[in-house]
Amino acid sequence: MITYKVIHRKLTYNIIPMTTFTIIAILLFLVVLAIGLLSDEEFTCLSDAYYTMKTCFFPAMAIMAVCTLMPALTITPEPYEFLAFLMCGLIAFVGVAGDYKGDEDKRKIHVISADISAICSIAWTTIVCPWALLWLIIAIPAVLDKKMRILYMELACFGMVFTTLLVQ
Repeated sequence: MITYKVIHRKLTYNIIPMTTFTIIAILLFLVVLAIGLLSDEEFTCLSDAYYTMKTCFFPAMAIMAVCTLMPALTITPEPYEFLAFLMCGLIAFVGVAGDYKGDEDKRKIHVISADISAICSIAWTTIVCPWALLWLIIAIPAVLDKKMRILYMELACFGMVFTTLLVQ
């Protein structure tokens, strides 16, 4: 029986290697990070880039990142695929609800999606590639720098996921 997973694996491994998807996701991440860091506005988390871009570019970047991270499903053990799906899919909600400082409803969607996605990325990394949890060392300064806490955690979570995808 041919399932979505079989078709997806064949496409991923035969036409476009998973490493290519991962590199595209890393480049998208670096673009958002650079836009935020180079802006004159306060940058305490990746989502602050939404206010620098002031266009639909941020949601588009988030959705493209989701699409390029979905190959994570192919290396995830069967009972834990929901973690990879939530980890990736909730990033789309974060992007679509990018205006988290303005609308209270968008803020709830944004924050809850980001938190659950981060928890799922840590759990997924623990299952698929436990040594990649070393990225959590980056989050240590978050204890001291409360203003940049979210950015440090985002860097750690994305770093874990990218490392896992590159080495698997």
